[in-house]
Amino acid sequence: MQDFKTLMKTGKLDGDGEEGDIYLIQELAAGLRKERFRNEAIAAADPLGADDAMLRLPALNAGKDVERIKEALGVAVQRAQCLPEADFVDCSAAIRDISIFGGSLVRFGVEPADCVPDFSQALLRLIHRLYCSKSRGNEGTQVYVAATGRNFY
Repeated sequence: MQDFKTLMKTGKLDGDGEEGDIYLIQELAAGLRKERFRNEAIAAADPLGADDAMLRLPALNAGKDVERIKEALGVAVQRAQCLPEADFVDCSAAIRDISIFGGSLVRFGVEPADCVPDFSQALLRLIHRLYCSKSRGNEGTQVYVAATGRNFY
């Protein structure tokens, strides 16, 4: 009988038809439901009050308005530094928002860490909070470190 980690790595059951296979599928389904609810909470969260700026971002990108994108990112970074102790959901949403604005700048050849004060430090603080979050272990942290690590050199 394979354990759950092996199932997750290989995507295959051992096929012996034992009850353990059904248990693993049920465990996987429960985990996916929990993850879906967590992802929905992150999608709905706006801890930086950036929703309005996000709605304007497609037009700013289309107009190649780098200065206004920098301003939106700067506001998000400032707000991130003033966030009270945030949980996993708020930290994830804040990282998402900062990364989206930063990605828009990179699209136009502008390095966010070079033009927005405390950009990297804000992300590092959020990643640290995410790692320390009690509402979820550290399994998500490596993804955020990998996605944002290019800014810390």
